[in-house]
Amino acid sequence: MEAPRRSNRAPKPKKHFRSTPYPTSKPRSALPKPQKVLQPIPAECTPPPDSTSTGAPPVIFPQFKSLTIKQHAAEVRTGGLQDPFQLFSLFFCVEILNVIVSAINSYALRNHVSRKHSWKLLSLPELYVWLGCVMYMGVHPEPTMDYYWRTACNAGGPLHAIPKVMGSVRFQQIRRHLTIVDRWEGTHQLTAWYAPI
Repeated sequence: MEAPRRSNRAPKPKKHFRSTPYPTSKPRSALPKPQKVLQPIPAECTPPPDSTSTGAPPVIFPQFKSLTIKQHAAEVRTGGLQDPFQLFSLFFCVEILNVIVSAINSYALRNHVSRKHSWKLLSLPELYVWLGCVMYMGVHPEPTMDYYWRTACNAGGPLHAIPKVMGSVRFQQIRRHLTIVDRWEGTHQLTAWYAPI
């Protein structure tokens, strides 16, 4: 007699059944009922005696009184200055900007690597123009920088005045080498992370 053939397939895992059924949720009638805590009604909230006889709704809360706010005009004390350039000079004086100009020139002369567009020394009036372009870009945001130097009227957007005062290559050069303090200038080299500020 031939031995019975064994199947190559793995045996199926046996299903394990729970001997005890899952606990069922209790009916709502068996749950405890929340107890109501009665609070005494203040004297000023009690309804008037004739409100029930006239059919008017009872007064539950006292009448709401809005908070009175005195109106005052906002005022910025500028010392009588109205010119935007004079207001800007209160925060960035000429001495500070000259330090920034010298730091940018020193940093760019050592790190500028483009042979096609060589570095031209930055001057204080040119830094004023660059800062004005940055402020203009903050007021008129565009998706990319290239949008500010578009000259075609059919480009699907406004034509900006930035190309009349500064080119895109020069703007990107100053932006790339912008620094407040050149930490590698001179014999005293500052290596701390906060040295540029």
